[in-house]
Amino acid sequence: RPGAIAVTGYPAFFDHCSPSTMSALFRRHGFADIDVKAFYRANDYFAFFVPAYIVVTLFENLASVIDWRLLASGFVISARKSTLDQSHLA
Repeated sequence: RPGAIAVTGYPAFFDHCSPSTMSALFRRHGFADIDVKAFYRANDYFAFFVPAYIVVTLFENLASVIDWRLLASGFVISARKSTLDQSHLA
């Protein structure tokens, strides 16, 4: 959604939106000790319709228990990059 800049103030790209693709991207750019914390709480989008809210909540809890990261509603990545890594200068 590069055209989103008028709404968000910055271009938004959604081409690396899963924990596995972001982890691979971090590795490819020289990061180590990559830790991904997935979140499964998008159920409040359905708060207006209680049956859907319950179904989504149950599904998200199942996805969380089996660590089905592809279905995470969000994630945070922490990683470390060596200050000695000069590959970006090449």
